[in-house]
Amino acid sequence: MMMGIVIIENMQNKKALTIAILCVLLTTLIHVYLTSHHYDVEFGATDGKAFCNINEKFNCDAVAASEYSKFILGIPMALLGVVSNLLLLLFLIVDYFAATSNQQIVRRYSFWLSAFILSISVWMGGISFLKLGTFCIVCISVYLLSLISFLLIWKAYPADSFTTPWKTDFIDSLKNQKWLPLSICLIPFMAYVLHGMKLDSINAQNLREKIPSLIAEWQINPEKKFDLGKGLVLNEQEHPKMTIVEFADFGCPHCKHAFPTIDAFVKSHKDVKLVFKVYALDGTCNPNINGSSGGGERCQMGYTIYCAEKLSLKGWSAHHFFFERQMEIMKSNNLETHLEDFSKLNGINYEELKACVKSNDAFEAIKFQSNEGHVAGIGGTPSFFINGKQLSGAQILSVLNAAYESLK
Repeated sequence: MMMGIVIIENMQNKKALTIAILCVLLTTLIHVYLTSHHYDVEFGATDGKAFCNINEKFNCDAVAASEYSKFILGIPMALLGVVSNLLLLLFLIVDYFAATSNQQIVRRYSFWLSAFILSISVWMGGISFLKLGTFCIVCISVYLLSLISFLLIWKAYPADSFTTPWKTDFIDSLKNQKWLPLSICLIPFMAYVLHGMKLDSINAQNLREKIPSLIAEWQINPEKKFDLGKGLVLNEQEHPKMTIVEFADFGCPHCKHAFPTIDAFVKSHKDVKLVFKVYALDGTCNPNINGSSGGGERCQMGYTIYCAEKLSLKGWSAHHFFFERQMEIMKSNNLETHLEDFSKLNGINYEELKACVKSNDAFEAIKFQSNEGHVAGIGGTPSFFINGKQLSGAQILSVLNAAYESLK
């Protein structure tokens, strides 16, 4: 009878360990995605809206752009998660196949490593809640999986597996299982090596070498004055630490490509204000452009931004809508159907919107913003002014972070 109970318990423990291995494997894969996403945000390689950017509260780009997303030397926390979970996966597999002379020590290392990973998850979740006020749904899945893995590992191992003090374990492992403590100590080193390899693969070192000169040039550039009440505003506040004025054109692929990084940076820094202004590369509404390009659609999209904000405070919704459909709109040369779609999606009266788009007020508003850009001396779109001074490369998070740090 007793033998049967022991067999059943062993089977249950084996099942729990198997599920734990699968959970840790899934956690590792998600961390790989988060690491890749972090580098995309950091170096301006994002292309449009990420699937996990749901709203202001749940925005993975904002979390990836925050100062808390990195460990020392700029190593992404997600990359540390990859290395830590890979090591935990190795420990669990070694135990599962009994590929060691002392399973008890391996089990205890697995348990304490899973507890450490869970504590980091709790800490990162607390930062999102208390500091950022913004959450990453993919990160939340990692936190939950870390908790499940910890509980499964706890359940998989008999209670007597944890009776040995950790100090005794550590000393014993140094004598008989050196690879265990050595692998734990190598976690930050392995993350550092992988981080360096990634930076080399994307030629990031060249950018990092250029950043000091970009910041120095920005600091000595003449300060320009803008009407901060004319345009779309994100993070409205009276005395921001940093004010970004962006001039962009809705038919410009580089503008579409740049905005996710700018948006993520602003949403992860509550003391940063963004003022978005239209600089249409179209002579229809921008007298500083020789001739007309794009058949007037670029201007009409600018008018729509102005009208959507004026009629129902949906300017940013229009902004996102046009960048998401940029290629489709520019190919069709017909904005009418897209305006109707936008109206339906956002609950705006289509006839009122259409009338506003055709109004002189809308024309004058976009013409005014375009003239501001011309007076400021912009040479193309997108162009960025940080606290009134033009900053080249501001669409790259590393450059923005350097400018932000210089203001402390």
